[in-house]
Amino acid sequence: MKLHYCYILITFLASCNDSTIQVGENTFVHKNKVYKLIDNDIIKLADLESKDSIKPQVKEFGDASLSFVKNGATAQLTGLYRANNLYYKLKLSGINDLREKYQNGSFEIEFQDEYGFVINNAIIMSNQMVGQVGSDGVIRYYEYNGKTELSPIIFQAIKNYSVSSTVKMKEASRYGYSY
Repeated sequence: MKLHYCYILITFLASCNDSTIQVGENTFVHKNKVYKLIDNDIIKLADLESKDSIKPQVKEFGDASLSFVKNGATAQLTGLYRANNLYYKLKLSGINDLREKYQNGSFEIEFQDEYGFVINNAIIMSNQMVGQVGSDGVIRYYEYNGKTELSPIIFQAIKNYSVSSTVKMKEASRYGYSY
């Protein structure tokens, strides 16, 4: 394994000339392109001449069903990747009675690769969700803005996500809902 690592590094450096600069551990700039040696692979991180390399990458992950919590409830996830961080926004629709009729619990986002393997996750407590109120004073949906550190390789590998939850409905009693 170490021999393979050294071989890749030596091959890469041998192909380089004076225009190659080491800017960090296993990170090099060669001909205005940034490369990093990760798990014995040389990964191109950015092209310094391209204006697109500076722009953050927005990713719409789409909708996921939360029917196991409440019929018709959905989660929508949007992410913005910038500087080794994934900033994400989780929006829960169709469950606007979360505070009144459900016990405190958590929502877990599992980021999956193309084969369905979980490659990262984030846990959000239900009491951290922020209710977005309409002009009539009624909660329309809940939202959470979070951040998780990810390498560029992990971000590019994310193809799907799922949401699970430990949130349960409160017990109904004669006088309303009880814990």
